[in-house]
Amino acid sequence: MVTLADIAHKAGVSIVTVSKALGGKKGVSEEMRNHILALAEEMGYQKSAGRTSEKEEPMRIGILVSAKFMKNNRSFYWSLIQEITVLALKKKSFCILEAVDREAEEEGHSPNILSGDRADGLLVIGTFRAFYEQLIVKNADIPVIFVDSRPTVAGYDAVMNDNFAGGTAMTDYLFSQGCSRIAFVGTPLMTSGIDERFFGYMRSLLGHGKGPGEAWVIPDRDPANGEIDAERFIQLPDELPDA
Repeated sequence: MVTLADIAHKAGVSIVTVSKALGGKKGVSEEMRNHILALAEEMGYQKSAGRTSEKEEPMRIGILVSAKFMKNNRSFYWSLIQEITVLALKKKSFCILEAVDREAEEEGHSPNILSGDRADGLLVIGTFRAFYEQLIVKNADIPVIFVDSRPTVAGYDAVMNDNFAGGTAMTDYLFSQGCSRIAFVGTPLMTSGIDERFFGYMRSLLGHGKGPGEAWVIPDRDPANGEIDAERFIQLPDELPDA
C-alpha cells in the first residue's frame, strides 16, 4: 500500500505538504500540487474511503504519548494535552488520546489509533525509542508532527521548547538570587529535552565561574526504561544544595 510518506519521500517534501496537496488545501504552490498529484497517480496511491466529505466533518487529531509520562495527573504532558484539546475544539475539531505502555513499545505493537481510519493527523508527544518512532511513521498514512522531542526519522516536523536557553535562564536567575550550589534534577541521556536543559544549566555554571565538578545532578527516573518515580529514584545527597 502506497502511503503519504512514500509520496513525500519521492517528492522530497514533508508529509504535511503531500496531505495539503492531495486534499486541495492552501499552503502548496500549484506547481508542487500538480507534481504531487501526478506522483500519487503514478505510484498507485488510493485515499482511504473512510471519509467522504472532509469539508463537513471535524478534523480528528490523534495524540500519541508514552504511558510512562502520564502516571502523574499533574504532569507537564497532561497540561499540554489539555491545551491542545481546547485549541482543537476552537477549530471545531477533536482529539483522540492513546497512551502506549512499555510492553507495547518494547514489543513493537503498532498504535491502535493508526488503524481503521480513526484520525486525520497525529501528534506524537514526548520521546519514544527510535525503532518505535520508525514504526509509527511507517504505519501512519496521515500527517505526523512530533511535540517536545526531536524525531529520529528525517523529514518530519517537530514543535520544541527552547530547553537549552530555558535551562540557562533558570540557573542564571537562581544565581542572581544569591544561590551558589544549584542542583539539576533529571536523568541525562534519557530524553533530548533533559539533555538540552542540562547543557543550559552547565553553561550557566561555567559562566559563573563554576567548574564541571561543581555540578549537582540528581537523577529522577529509572535509567533502564525512563519510568519516573520520585520516591524510588530521587536520592538526595547528604549535603543539600541551596537551590
